[in-house]
Amino acid sequence: MAHDHARPDAVLTVVEVRLKYQPANILGMVGEPVGRIEGVQGPSFKIDGHAGFDDEPEFGPRADGKSWFQRSLRGGKTGFFKLLSIAFFGQICNSRSQVKQLRRVAENAIFKVFTKEKHMKSVIVFLFLTFGTAYSQCMDSLWVSSPGTQNADQGTGIALANDGTVVACGYWDFTGITQGSGWLAKHNPASGEMVWMNQYSGGSQSIFIDVARTSDGGFICGGWARNPPDNDQDFWFLRANANGDSLWSRTYGHEFYNQGIAVVSTPDGGYAMAGRAHTIPGGAGNVDWWILKISANGDSVWSQSVGNPDEDRPYDMILTSESNYLVGGVTTLDSTGAGRLALIGQTGNVIWDHLYEFAPSVEIHGLLETPQGFLACGAQHAQNENNDVMLMETDDSGNLLWHKKFSFDIPGAAVANTILPDGHDGYYLIGHAQRTSTTNNDVFALHVSSCGDSVGIKWVGNTVSEEAARAVITSFDEIVTAGVAVLPENQREILLYGLSNDFCNIPPCSFTRVTPQDSTMPAVGFPFVMNWTASHDPEGAPIQYIFHLEHNYMEEAVSPVDTVVADTFVHVQIDVPLSPLDEIFDFRWTVKATDGIDTVEASNGEGFFQLDIIMDADENVLSPSDFTLSAYPNPFNPTTTLSFTLSQPTRVNLDLFDIQGRLVQSLTNNLMSAGSHSIAVDGTSLSSGIYFANLRVNNQTSIAKLVLMK
Repeated sequence: MAHDHARPDAVLTVVEVRLKYQPANILGMVGEPVGRIEGVQGPSFKIDGHAGFDDEPEFGPRADGKSWFQRSLRGGKTGFFKLLSIAFFGQICNSRSQVKQLRRVAENAIFKVFTKEKHMKSVIVFLFLTFGTAYSQCMDSLWVSSPGTQNADQGTGIALANDGTVVACGYWDFTGITQGSGWLAKHNPASGEMVWMNQYSGGSQSIFIDVARTSDGGFICGGWARNPPDNDQDFWFLRANANGDSLWSRTYGHEFYNQGIAVVSTPDGGYAMAGRAHTIPGGAGNVDWWILKISANGDSVWSQSVGNPDEDRPYDMILTSESNYLVGGVTTLDSTGAGRLALIGQTGNVIWDHLYEFAPSVEIHGLLETPQGFLACGAQHAQNENNDVMLMETDDSGNLLWHKKFSFDIPGAAVANTILPDGHDGYYLIGHAQRTSTTNNDVFALHVSSCGDSVGIKWVGNTVSEEAARAVITSFDEIVTAGVAVLPENQREILLYGLSNDFCNIPPCSFTRVTPQDSTMPAVGFPFVMNWTASHDPEGAPIQYIFHLEHNYMEEAVSPVDTVVADTFVHVQIDVPLSPLDEIFDFRWTVKATDGIDTVEASNGEGFFQLDIIMDADENVLSPSDFTLSAYPNPFNPTTTLSFTLSQPTRVNLDLFDIQGRLVQSLTNNLMSAGSHSIAVDGTSLSSGIYFANLRVNNQTSIAKLVLMK
């Protein structure tokens, strides 16, 4: 169900900028294209948007980590995007997806103005739409950056900065065991432009693997460093300020190697890092997970090891809402690997530790907390098969709730390293896969809706192998990845990608047909209910179902055959003929869910069933005019009376069904004489709603619709 289609777009251009203070460096923006709007059809016109900051007592970052312009754009009474969205939605935008696209490109335009002038009190930006013939995918590649020496460099981690930019980390000029330095750089996420870049040393060889933002707007970097005389690897923490200047640097370790992999900033002003260490005193043996907590000044507070006798490797660690530490990775079990999650308490105690073996090999690479518990992404594969992308969720005690794999039609393996929220209770899985060959990787962003469906994927890459180690999503909805490109002769360079989020509409969630079951011969009765499971729209739009039925029975004897309903069922009326008949008829049906933009067919496709419609020539047949069914009072509360007349003695079946076709009451099943009859219906124990009384006499049916109003 993934979509990767193209649509015509429009170009949003800055035509005028008015500031309370008009600096010269803003004037150059006039006439500058700032983005495209996909699928917009209509005449060019000008939109005025005003972003007011007069209610801001000061500029600069606040305790919530957002800069003054981010807060103003997102929630002020005169918020630019509130006015802009209304204006565009009313004039040219015919879908929610176009409003989302407009918002992103407008934000990029405003962001450019703000980053050039930091002391304005108000700004009015005039934006002009012009239309072109360019085409764009639902997720766009915005920019690519490759800083470094192109010798042996790699991007490994990335974090959001307080000012809306991103900071990536990695290592530079890595050679053998004696050369290499940590690398940290700040980039504008809208353009990829580098703001600053620094190198750092924690020993003879220094490697950054992860970076996190600190409470004061600076950064904590984590990885490992080698130092003489033995050149063993030790955990390496480096604290930097908001400009990337080093404040302090510390290493920690046991004998042999200790490799830091994931770092977090803690609520008490300290820091924690998870990695792997060889032969930890008191550990399980071989290589274990090692989690180290340090103070704000770099003093060791506590450490904890987790592992099995074989090799264990963590890939990610997050700080939970309860200030515990969730660590995810893989544990080697014999010849296979099991996914592993461990929750470490604030004092270093192991709260719980679980293995996940729903496939012969499971790897956990990325983590995200959810209201239900935790999400984990990574890879899974069966024996002698390539990796598929894996997504799983646990409750807050680590018990597995569900897991799902995503298979790509590619020759090689795939892995997701990061989970990012999409703002609609869905997720982006960022990783890399061997899309064209078993030797070269390409970076991907897989969009998964809140119902677990793959709804879009964006591939980026060229002729060399490219990998995405980690990624973030900015407040302006750009996805920025940090990784590596492997060049000819195994040279490696840092690789940063800027991608747009998915601007296309998110389709309805998948669902399935339920009854009649396929290849069965159900009884002909009333109500003849055809139903399906519910779909829903991840963005909150109402869902309708398009029902279609085909058959080789009498053309006018079945209704409806085409209808649109909001319920998850349809009552089909199948008339039985008065003439003798004994045949089997074929019925085929489909149902599709639509949110008004996208349409999704039931996941089990077209349904097929048969009906054996029998009428013996020797039966005493009543014509429809021989009996009728009525109800009085109707609507009723709580009782009503059903009345009918028989032209001859016969057996009568009278049943009451709810609106979903479920039998509520069996009112009579007796032989009755010719003449008028009345049967009471007591709705005391029933809920308010619509009910159907179904009178069956031989093979004829009469139906009365009842409304119970309490």
